[in-house]
Amino acid sequence: AVITGIASAAALNFTVADANGNSMPTGTKVQVTGDVSNSLGALFSCTIQTNSSFAIANTLAPTRMSSAFACDPGDTLTVKVTSPLGVTTSQSFIVP
Repeated sequence: AVITGIASAAALNFTVADANGNSMPTGTKVQVTGDVSNSLGALFSCTIQTNSSFAIANTLAPTRMSSAFACDPGDTLTVKVTSPLGVTTSQSFIVP
């Protein structure tokens, strides 16, 4: 999987595609998590508020998603993609 995106102060906008720029197989699982180990703020938590877990629908185009979160600058957001065959790809983004 190819995971591209950008994190703002309150949302992570990202796209999930296969190596050829097409959709991942139907049923591919996507999970978004947050980590506070490098936090620069005072929340001491990083909560994904929307779209923390979903499955890729039957489509030909790459899947574009947005996940809202409550995190501090420096926190890490990770998108983990698992294909139906169990192949896993992860990409991390730092909250600005």
